[in-house]
Amino acid sequence: GTYGNSTYVGQVTLDTLGRVAQASNVKIAVGGLGGGRQSIYLPAGALKPANINGCQPLVSYSYGVGKPDAISLNFSGTANNSAFFSIAMPKNWDLGNVKYRYIWTYREDSAVANNYNVLWSMSATAFSDGDSLNASMGTEVTVLDDAGLTGNANIICVTAESANVVIAGSPQENDFTVFEVKRIATNASDNYTGNAIFLGVKLFVGTTSLTE
Repeated sequence: GTYGNSTYVGQVTLDTLGRVAQASNVKIAVGGLGGGRQSIYLPAGALKPANINGCQPLVSYSYGVGKPDAISLNFSGTANNSAFFSIAMPKNWDLGNVKYRYIWTYREDSAVANNYNVLWSMSATAFSDGDSLNASMGTEVTVLDDAGLTGNANIICVTAESANVVIAGSPQENDFTVFEVKRIATNASDNYTGNAIFLGVKLFVGTTSLTE
């Protein structure tokens, strides 16, 4: 049944003031706290360049004393290149699709002057206990992002939220899930020849409950 903004299963008896007088075998889910969309952030340091057609190794750019370092992966503008990260998905994952936003920057002023674009993608596959790692990644889902309309180099670029990324395999709770982050530099829509400096990814997943 329902009471206020909560739902319950079991037997609940209320007194004349609306207080719980007696309850048995009750499980309560408070409205707004029962699950839904959650986000997971992973910085560039959580990714590893692919062994085949990988991006450049992790680097750190310094902007001077008292300023932040940019810990990043450089994705070339002349060839398709990628990196991988993995997550042991939580038990309360809804086993559905995910979405993403990438955070990146660049060091050449020409990226702004010419309003260049970078084409990013993500694909993923899930592995359960006993599954072979010799499996194909899922379908790539792309996001095209421009280098900003104003300012100079080193500005933060945040992509639009992607469409649904379908995770390949047969997803189960607690699955070991591998994600591939790629720059598709050979696509005509990616017209920036410099390095796209990847800073991190925000991953959006659905959950069925507040906790595991």
